[in-house]
Amino acid sequence: MKSRGMTYLLLAVVLGVWGVVVWKVFFTRRDAAIVSPVATVHPVNRNAAIIDTLRLDYRDPFLEIPPQTVPPLSERTTVRSILKQADRSEPEAPTFSYLGVIRKSDKLHFLFTVEGSQVMIRPGESIGEYRLCGGCADSVQFIKGLHSFYLKPPV
Repeated sequence: MKSRGMTYLLLAVVLGVWGVVVWKVFFTRRDAAIVSPVATVHPVNRNAAIIDTLRLDYRDPFLEIPPQTVPPLSERTTVRSILKQADRSEPEAPTFSYLGVIRKSDKLHFLFTVEGSQVMIRPGESIGEYRLCGGCADSVQFIKGLHSFYLKPPV
């Protein structure tokens, strides 16, 4: 050991640090900490109507275009009305088959056989009325209206 002085200095520092740790653990006062009083709970009138509104007619600070007028509630469409208008008939299974997946320039392309010819599409594209949502090597998901279809490649 060439630097005994440094070793003794580091030993003294280590003993000092451990001494402070031992002092804090064993010799601190265990007085109860001062705790703030519990917050009081105010009763809420549950019968009052809660009205949440979403303002869609504010001025856009980035586009500097004046807001468009929002149609009255009677003219707006709701999700329920859209779902009521949607076709709820029995789903019609796709007539094409899934062959597999190809990765081309870091994008997935899916291969299908449609009426005897092979078609390659990406997620978001459609075959007829069926829109490809996504998939992987073992299955793909198509959506037609409110119905979802999963296709698997032949074994």
